[in-house]
Amino acid sequence: MGNLVMTRCDHRLVHGQVGGQWLKRLSTKRIVILCDEVAKDPFMKEMFAVSAPAGVKIDCYTVEEGVAEWKKDQFGNGNIILLFKYTIDAVHAFDAGLDFKELNIGQSASGKDKDGNVRKLVLRAVYLSELEASSLRRLSKEKDVNVYSQGAPAEGVVQLIPMLDKAGL
Repeated sequence: MGNLVMTRCDHRLVHGQVGGQWLKRLSTKRIVILCDEVAKDPFMKEMFAVSAPAGVKIDCYTVEEGVAEWKKDQFGNGNIILLFKYTIDAVHAFDAGLDFKELNIGQSASGKDKDGNVRKLVLRAVYLSELEASSLRRLSKEKDVNVYSQGAPAEGVVQLIPMLDKAGL
């Protein structure tokens, strides 16, 4: 049974903060990406696999496949960083049975979310739509998931729900 040491949403997926800092801080050698786009694109899957730090395994699944893998054996053994490109995918995975207690919101791009809803600046490089914000509020209030933002281990933790209030979302 795997141990989720961090569940994170970040449109960049694996990048310097994850590959260079979080892996070391959290003592993990495995990253699981749940993103339909990446899982269906052999080139992107290969790119992540070959660009991973030495000794780190990266598995890519669609959100549906990832939930099934979780239900089967919680992604196997060891410490795991779970990454989503889209906030709404993390919410859908949780609702489908993938259980996590905390959700770290890294960078999310400006413009529109996965479903075409306009995003608004919430914090630093975190842009969220009304749909994403309401979904995160529900996770926090109804499901007791700690929703926060922390870019790198040395940065402070910012609770995201009060930031949604300030942004009017």
